[in-house]
Amino acid sequence: MRKNVLLSFTLMSVLGAALIVASTSARAADNTVAQASSSAAPAGASMSAAERDAEIQELKARLEKLEAAQQAEDATIQAQQKQLETKAAQDKVVSTGSFPGSFKVPGTNTSIKIDGFVDLQTFYDPQQNLGDKFQVGNILPPSGAQAQTAGTFHAQGKLTRINIATETPSDHLGTLKTFFSMDFFNSQANGPGQTIQNNNYTPRVREAWGELGGFRIGKQWSLFQDDPDSMDSLDLSGPTGVPAEQVLELRYTHKLGIGSLAVAANSPATDYAGSDSASDVESASAYNPVPDFETRYEVGGKAGHLQVSGVWRKLAYDDGAYHRTMTTGGGMLVGGTLNLGQYSAVGGETWFGSGIERYSPDDFGPVSSAQINNINTPNQQIYAANSHGLAIYALHVWSAEFRSNVGYGTYAMQWFSFLPLTDSEPALTRTLHINTIWSPMKPIDIGIEYMNGTKAFRSGLALPDTNASRWEMAFKYKY
Repeated sequence: MRKNVLLSFTLMSVLGAALIVASTSARAADNTVAQASSSAAPAGASMSAAERDAEIQELKARLEKLEAAQQAEDATIQAQQKQLETKAAQDKVVSTGSFPGSFKVPGTNTSIKIDGFVDLQTFYDPQQNLGDKFQVGNILPPSGAQAQTAGTFHAQGKLTRINIATETPSDHLGTLKTFFSMDFFNSQANGPGQTIQNNNYTPRVREAWGELGGFRIGKQWSLFQDDPDSMDSLDLSGPTGVPAEQVLELRYTHKLGIGSLAVAANSPATDYAGSDSASDVESASAYNPVPDFETRYEVGGKAGHLQVSGVWRKLAYDDGAYHRTMTTGGGMLVGGTLNLGQYSAVGGETWFGSGIERYSPDDFGPVSSAQINNINTPNQQIYAANSHGLAIYALHVWSAEFRSNVGYGTYAMQWFSFLPLTDSEPALTRTLHINTIWSPMKPIDIGIEYMNGTKAFRSGLALPDTNASRWEMAFKYKY
């Protein structure tokens, strides 16, 4: 506004000056004509007509230049105003995000994706109710307690999942990524009381992490697990004993050769069993001196997937009376998948080590990475339990709508003889899974799966290997 006023004043001044010059020149011309008869005017004493015209033309040119500058400034202001209005309108519009399935948060450069699925699982257990997943480690020896729940039908919706992913670009550090995932598979029992009340479930956080510049921090799947080389099972666990632990960790991943190398340190937890009581199985130590350290190298492509993982742990226990005992544990996992053309694949994984039972899921039953003799005495001694396992699978796609999977798993764990005997502790488990899944449209999966499992008890119990099976039908609606 101030600039416009100054420019208008300048234009008026120039115009006024032009008029004054023109008037003065006219008067001078009249005087010149009047005096022409008596004497000639001195050279240069008055302005000639040509000079007056030139000065007027110069003033007119200046005026036109000022008018052009004003018009250019007005055009610039209008363009800037239009840009601001366009940006304001765009800030109110949802647009496509930077990664598949995402959208831009209006007014920001952050892309967000929300997805997940609604899930219903129905089970029939002919021999014994094994819970919300096929927990073969919970098989009881033949008894009235086992027969009490034989032939049970039950259902749940705990696997229903909500995922939220974001990406925000930065100028120098790359893209900031975050991921949050939750379901309702908490430790709350899905027993008759809950069914009577309202079928309510308690939410649990599966993953919650942020990643920038190769560094990822938060709750996430351990590097000592191999989901890409696992069976597509309707059951949450799948083949027995497959490592599947979610941990709080700091991880760094870097491209290396044709694959990627990741290293991590996670929050430790020494799980132990003591010699004083069977109830001490799978207890958590209050003393953990260092993190668990993990590493993974993996390669993936059209042909399939290959992975090698390792873990190192310090197992420790303090009895609260100034008696501490420690040992080390560690293990290795190797897994791979081979794609057999467009419609079939085979794969599997094997793992072994000592003191790595923490990374095995609870479908195996109670586990204890550390086992302590003479616990809570000056002579207490901690040992790392050995374990090993194998899981293999095959996939075949029959058509765009139908696919089938078959998987087999086995897992064995060491129990030291100084521990009290109990039938809750398996020495070996084996499982077989067979399913067919129908997808009438892309967001929908409807499947049926048969599971059969065997549990071998500790030798000192003199109990026979016991078998149990399950039929499951599941409905999944993805969004």
